[in-house]
Amino acid sequence: MFGKKKQAVTRQLLVGSRLFSCHVCGGMGFYQREVKLNTTGLTLLDLDWRQGSAAGADCARRGQ
Repeated sequence: MFGKKKQAVTRQLLVGSRLFSCHVCGGMGFYQREVKLNTTGLTLLDLDWRQGSAAGADCARRGQ
């Protein structure tokens, strides 16, 4: 999204010890991406750069 290339498809995604699948289509392949974690307090103080990030997974079949 927004011009960034998506990384290679992950065939299986483990969350803890459980195999994860898309809740909508049941797909097992995912694109990995970085997700910014925004909080109202730091945004209000103009400290967005201090906010963390997390790993996100987009369904390869649906793109979301």
